Amino acid sequence: MARGDHNDPGSGHSPDISVNVLRPAEWQLVRRLRRRALRESPDALAPYEREAQWQSHDWARTFDAGRWFVANADRRAVGLARSLPEPAKPWQRNIESVWVAPGFRGRGIARRLVDAVIEFEVPNGVTQLLAWVLDGNDRARVVYRRRGFEPARVQQPFPGWPGRTEERFVRRLAAD
Repeated sequence: MARGDHNDPGSGHSPDISVNVLRPAEWQLVRRLRRRALRESPDALAPYEREAQWQSHDWARTFDAGRWFVANADRRAVGLARSLPEPAKPWQRNIESVWVAPGFRGRGIARRLVDAVIEFEVPNGVTQLLAWVLDGNDRARVVYRRRGFEPARVQQPFPGWPGRTEERFVRRLAAD
């Protein structure tokens, strides 16, 4: 166990969890966490190689289209999520890139990230939250179902990853 990593399940320590919206100036944190997520969970997210080539301006530009949320456990970044607008439908947002560090899974952090996105977006007029889940990512399906998402019965090929598909889930946040 790494020095300072006292948050293992058997330690009896329950970390303080917070979720924050990141500012564009924090693009380097997004890059670090996203690259870590893609290396550790490629079957659940996307191929690492696609984003590994990005330059600083590419990472900074991800804030132009969406909002990044970070989950911290005892002031250590351990989770990530992104909220993107659905083109031409301002009442809809997509939640994507949800990831929790392996040593912190099963502690409700993914739930906290999803809830933070919902809490942030509802006051902005969002009434539907959408999520695309890669085939085989059963953990994500469970999290989304527990947070009130329902399958939309829509599937599509995952862009840039031949042979992989993703399924759309939807959660209504308020009366449409």
